[in-house]
Amino acid sequence: CKMVKETRTKQVPYCVTRPVHYTKTIDVCRLVPKKVAYTVTKCVPKTVWREAPCEPSCGCEN
Repeated sequence: CKMVKETRTKQVPYCVTRPVHYTKTIDVCRLVPKKVAYTVTKCVPKTVWREAPCEPSCGCEN
């Protein structure tokens, strides 16, 4: 997760009020630095929304 991490991390967290999304995104990124190419976009939103579901007004799909 080098350059892709920063770009994806910013676009993934729809809820700015929920810091959980931002923090979790970085955590997942660090755990999978090898498959960052597609792993970030695929695992980040799934894990984040699962641990801390977003509100319907945030734009997150449950």
